[in-house]
Amino acid sequence: SCQASGGVALGGAESPKVRQLLNEVTEQPTLAICTLPGMNIDNVLFGDTVNDKLVFYSGAFVGLYSLKQKRTTFINKLRQPGSVISSTVQHVSVNPELGTVAVCLGVIQANQGEVQSVQNVTVIWPNGNLQDEEPLKLSIQINQSSGVLDSELLPAQVILSRSFGPQMLLSRLSDGQVYCWLLNSARSQLVSEVQLKKRGGLIATSDDGCWIAVANQEREPSRHIEIWMYENLGNPQGKPKLVCSLNKRPSSMAVAHKQSFSPTANRPPTRPPGCCLIAFTEEVKPGQPLGPIEIISVAPDGTCNNVYRVRLSSPCLSLSFCHGSSTHLLSGLADGSAIVYNLPQGEVTFSHDNPGTKCFSASTDRTLLASSDANYFRVYKVAE
Repeated sequence: SCQASGGVALGGAESPKVRQLLNEVTEQPTLAICTLPGMNIDNVLFGDTVNDKLVFYSGAFVGLYSLKQKRTTFINKLRQPGSVISSTVQHVSVNPELGTVAVCLGVIQANQGEVQSVQNVTVIWPNGNLQDEEPLKLSIQINQSSGVLDSELLPAQVILSRSFGPQMLLSRLSDGQVYCWLLNSARSQLVSEVQLKKRGGLIATSDDGCWIAVANQEREPSRHIEIWMYENLGNPQGKPKLVCSLNKRPSSMAVAHKQSFSPTANRPPTRPPGCCLIAFTEEVKPGQPLGPIEIISVAPDGTCNNVYRVRLSSPCLSLSFCHGSSTHLLSGLADGSAIVYNLPQGEVTFSHDNPGTKCFSASTDRTLLASSDANYFRVYKVAE
């Protein structure tokens, strides 16, 4: 158990900046820093399994970077400022096993400063070749009267499967609608569309797409986490079923599929054995003590068990299970700590980044981390 793992003190009066500097001098973990003057980088993701390709993005573009060549290899500018139709990159997701890249765009058509229509467009490059590959585009018109400008709504988001086999996309639109989309094996065609919620908050899915978590925001005060499961992703007519609801209001959330056996690399199961692990932190009101990361197992029959609790030394800003793993959890804390938890062993690995960094990505082999801040991103070795 990691009952006390996250509570390790990081060092009395030392500031996060000092810890980061000392770590840089003594360990020299940084492998690359890419700076784009005048641009704000929202996030950076590992785009393959050999620790070379990285995908980074801002509201105006999506770019590719080669870690081996130490250079930006391509930038696709998707925003069209000043035109009648403007496009803004809302979110990007990557499947490192297949190279697939999905970009979620907010497309606004205006006339003399007045918004005429709003669309969410998901653009999918099946093999991640942004330069010369014909992408699949999925467009949904947003009803502006549905509260698209509601301050409680989160930006549009798309999450790709991160494994071989049937491909599922989990999407939250600008108005809060949550959809599951199944693609064909070539990732070039939509074969199934299911609306999960009319208004959702945080979303998460397991790497194989079998398990889904959605923060239901349809009714106050009964907001909660819903756990859904695809019994067979290989069946285009199949729909996910609601397995259980958790009376929690998450501030961060991640999902993993804990399998009862190890599938071969190229033939993952289409029926989910084992169970779902959901990791989350809850919203904390001012003046309340900081809560832990809770990890709960959910069986296909809805049975839930608390399996781990990880104490935190600083608020959790990001949370994700490492690629292909239900045992290793990555969290980014407000003090700049990037922590990898080995849950069964109760082991914790600390790396140091800028305080306030919200987005971290781990390589598939868990040896490297990437983070973005302001106009640059950094790639560095995970502390040993």
